[in-house]
Amino acid sequence: MCKYHDFKNREVCFFDSLKVGFPIRGFKADFETQIEEIPKYERDLRNKQYNSYVSVCQYDPMPWFNPWDNVGKNKAFKQWVSVRDLSIKSIDFFIDFDGTNLKTTFDDVLNARKYLLELIGEQSIYLNCYFSGNKGFHLLGKMGESFGATPKDKLRKNYELAMQLKPLCSTIDETIYDLARVRKLIGSKVYSPLLGETRVISVDTPEDFKRLEQLINSKSWALWEQAEIKRLNKVELTQ
Repeated sequence: MCKYHDFKNREVCFFDSLKVGFPIRGFKADFETQIEEIPKYERDLRNKQYNSYVSVCQYDPMPWFNPWDNVGKNKAFKQWVSVRDLSIKSIDFFIDFDGTNLKTTFDDVLNARKYLLELIGEQSIYLNCYFSGNKGFHLLGKMGESFGATPKDKLRKNYELAMQLKPLCSTIDETIYDLARVRKLIGSKVYSPLLGETRVISVDTPEDFKRLEQLINSKSWALWEQAEIKRLNKVELTQ
């Protein structure tokens, strides 16, 4: 069974692996096995291949919407969406790398971490890299107070840093930076049209990347399940 990470007090949602139709949103999970149970609530998720995502924001709290009452769930979710920014407790530092060549994309991740050491100092060492399960990587961490006083301030700072890095790291995807942004769920299975069944795993070093290439070539889900998963680190900021 997959081991998931960093889902508590986040919105859990699902996207069709072929990106057909609308995402299924408005769920929460309090424990790992619940994430696998959620698709049973939604008729549209049955017998289809969906990838699991979570919000880049953590909420205090993330409310629970009754999945057995679809009409009531959707109504309550829309009401919450109108005020959800007021309940944001923390927000991820998030840069998405997406390219046609996996090695080139990972080189961009390594370069971005090196440049971020100059741009934001010691907190850059707390950023972790995760394979997105398809053809890219997520560079993730937590943002502290020096990024700004409000979630919007922090997000703006994150975007500005991504734009500074873009000329040097061309595979950075800068298209979506808003408080409703979602990312792949760490540890989750990914149905990739390009690679088949893969998983969101930690890839922080060149050695980790070599292991990733071996996993992709092996096409063995049992090996993917054994891959190490690092929890999302909290950035400890120096003032």
